[in-house]
Amino acid sequence: MDHETFERIPWEQLSGAKPSRSPVPPRTIAYLAAAALVVAGLTATLISRGEAMAPTTTLTVTTVPTTLSATTSTSLLSEAALMAIPGATDEAGAWAEWITEAYLTMDGSDATGLADLFPPGTALPTPAPGQRVFVESARTISVTEVGANYRAVVLARILGALGEEGYGRLPDRGLAWTLRWDPAGWVVVDLPEEIPTPRLQSGDAFVTNEVPEPILTAASEEGLVIGGGQVGDLWRVVVSVKDSLGGTWPVVIWFSPDGSPVVTTSG
Repeated sequence: MDHETFERIPWEQLSGAKPSRSPVPPRTIAYLAAAALVVAGLTATLISRGEAMAPTTTLTVTTVPTTLSATTSTSLLSEAALMAIPGATDEAGAWAEWITEAYLTMDGSDATGLADLFPPGTALPTPAPGQRVFVESARTISVTEVGANYRAVVLARILGALGEEGYGRLPDRGLAWTLRWDPAGWVVVDLPEEIPTPRLQSGDAFVTNEVPEPILTAASEEGLVIGGGQVGDLWRVVVSVKDSLGGTWPVVIWFSPDGSPVVTTSG
């Protein structure tokens, strides 16, 4: 059987390069090592004596600036930066609703923590003997940026009672709160302003006529048909629907000319 024979040829012969050799003699390397040991010993001695040595090498480090420095406190943010906080308007509105509920509620306790929101000595709501007030709803209807503050207008519907009487509806309240964002949290700047209660305006009256077939048949399946009228290509039909307790609620249902219900936002 034939055997393959491999011959090793040094790379330097193929590349034409000469083998590298150390330009420093071994004796010189030994001298340098000894000198390094002497310097290290002197450095340790000086440090143990508390003597400082001048640095022999200066190391330059290039830092890359970031969007927000770690040493920058958020309390130093400019007014423009504070106003640009994402979601600040929504947060101000939500806190205004919460404060309104705490401000108007009267249940004989201090569980709302209202006094903690204002400086000591601030005048706070005082209930009459036996008075109870329940906030049915509190909704923010507008938030306006005023300088570094936020002015949130809240519309509240409330129920009240005296002693053992049952709750009855009280006039709606409109309150405007001034809030300010602080790194520690939202701050109530002042007591609320009492404002005229906003009211929705009624729209134009619809002409109510008899409803033709097949729309009348389809609408009767939902409740008692009060009347209706044609608006464009659709029919607007007023139907009185009844709840489980027997109450009736007039609602509008839209139908196409063939009697099919239509979900629409037009009117």
